[in-house]
Amino acid sequence: MSRWLVERSSAALGHNVSRRSFLTKTAVVASAIAVSPLRYILRPGTAYAAICNCAGRGCDCGSACCDGYTDFCCVVHGSNTCPPGTFAAGWWKADRSPFCSPDGSAPRYYVDCNRCAGCGCGCAHGNCNNRKTCCNRFRYGNCNRQIECTGVIDCRLVTCAPPWTSIPGCTTTTLTDNATRFHDAGCLHAPPPPPPPPPSTAGPDVASWGTGRLDVFARGTDNALWHRAWDSSALAGWSPWASLGGVLTSGPAAVSWGPNRIDVFARGTDYALWHRVWDGTRWADWESLGGLLTSGPDVSSWSNGRLDVFARGTDDALWHRVWDSSAATSWSPWERLGGVLTSDPGAVSWGPNRIDVFARGTDYALWHRVWDGTRWADWASLGGALGVAAADATPAKTPSKAR
Repeated sequence: MSRWLVERSSAALGHNVSRRSFLTKTAVVASAIAVSPLRYILRPGTAYAAICNCAGRGCDCGSACCDGYTDFCCVVHGSNTCPPGTFAAGWWKADRSPFCSPDGSAPRYYVDCNRCAGCGCGCAHGNCNNRKTCCNRFRYGNCNRQIECTGVIDCRLVTCAPPWTSIPGCTTTTLTDNATRFHDAGCLHAPPPPPPPPPSTAGPDVASWGTGRLDVFARGTDNALWHRAWDSSALAGWSPWASLGGVLTSGPAAVSWGPNRIDVFARGTDYALWHRVWDGTRWADWESLGGLLTSGPDVSSWSNGRLDVFARGTDDALWHRVWDSSAATSWSPWERLGGVLTSDPGAVSWGPNRIDVFARGTDYALWHRVWDGTRWADWASLGGALGVAAADATPAKTPSKAR
């Protein structure tokens, strides 16, 4: 009876199915007979529905986790590549895929990333809307034939280029499964990287941490941060220029909140805010503070251990981040302060718990917002017709004791 059912189901599949599809479907029928023969024979429905267990999860049989295929590597691991500990075990193509050419005529290639050592079978990230991972034990074998194990398929990657041209160990032996033609995931279509940040014409910035001391910073022709110091107690007065490295796409912003302390900020090539510190002994390494800046930053300090950094975001609003050495998390999350800026912001503090921020608006007027120690006041126009970015005032660059 079992043999007869398998033979009949195999014949019903027809001649125009792929090897993978054929093996999958016949295996499902055989499994249905082995696992639930009476249910499969006596009740209408598919063999797949008879054995649907969805990787041991209580998912609806129409869920992605239950369609029999393994999920994409970018869904499981965040990258369209075989993850560490796996190997490219085989590939197939789907003809007339809509994802690899404007007219949908080009094939799309799928590569199984197998893992010899076992891993937990389940829906990717435990979500029924994701396909399986580490469940299917299958191998085409047209990649890395020197690896003898079959293993389980951890995930699969996709490419519009033939795998043998870019993935080591893959051969030109071609297999086809057009049933996967429309399989897709949002992470396979990540937005292209943003264009390089627009150049900033902002000039140098300066900080002072004591009487007779000046530290001047500027972006050099190599886009690195350069530094020169004036020390009235030194014989030479001005020090030579020294490179502090980095790749800046904005002018620097510098501030000191106490003797022998300097914090410098700038926008990097990734649009993020980058930060470097002088602690009285050495310059710490550059660190990223994240964000997506469309302007150069500015910074103010109203007490020891306090920094307020401002920049324009991708929505043209003013964004703000705080360093407070007395707080448990030190750096606060980014905070949106609204407005529609058409320039870099300028920030200054003239006393504890007071910050004034300025920027040019869409009407080319000077706009102003104040922190009074309790709340941010509304934006207020100060008029004018500005052709350049608003600049900050000198007191923002002096030590807290001098303010």
